[in-house]
Amino acid sequence: MTKVTSESMIRTDDVEPDFSKALMIRQAIGRGVLEYYPKSQKPKIQPILEGALHLFGIKREDIHKQLETMFDEAIDLASLMTAEQASFKATIIQAGECFDAKYMQLPDSGQSGLVYLCTFPLFTKLTMENGKLDYAIFVRADVELESEF
Repeated sequence: MTKVTSESMIRTDDVEPDFSKALMIRQAIGRGVLEYYPKSQKPKIQPILEGALHLFGIKREDIHKQLETMFDEAIDLASLMTAEQASFKATIIQAGECFDAKYMQLPDSGQSGLVYLCTFPLFTKLTMENGKLDYAIFVRADVELESEF
C-alpha cells in the first residue's frame, strides 16, 4: 500500500529553475481556452451517460439533476484549475488504503474500514513562491469505505 505523502507528490530536484515562467504561460493558455469554450456550453456527454445508466434500470428523471450538478461542478473545477498559475496533480486513492481525513472525504458519516472505492480523485496544487516549490491540497478525494459494501 502506498501512503500519500508530500514526498510522493513532488520531487524538488526534478523542477526546472524557470518553473514560475512555465506556470505563467500555462495560465495564459488556460485563460484563452476558457474564452474559447464558454461555461454555458453543456457537455455533450451528459445525454450519452444518462442513456448508459438507463440501460442499468435507472430512470433518466432520477439522475438528470444529479448529473447536471456533477457536470456543473466539474466545469467549475476545470475552469478554476485552468485559470490558476499552478500545476495540478490528480491522484486516485487505491483500494485498501487507510482513511486519512487530510486527503480524503466521505459522502456520509458512519463508514468504517479501509478504502473500498475512490469516486473522485485527490487534486494537489503545485506552486512556486519565493523560489520555493510548494504543494497544497486543492480538492480532497471522495472515497467509500468497506463498511458500505
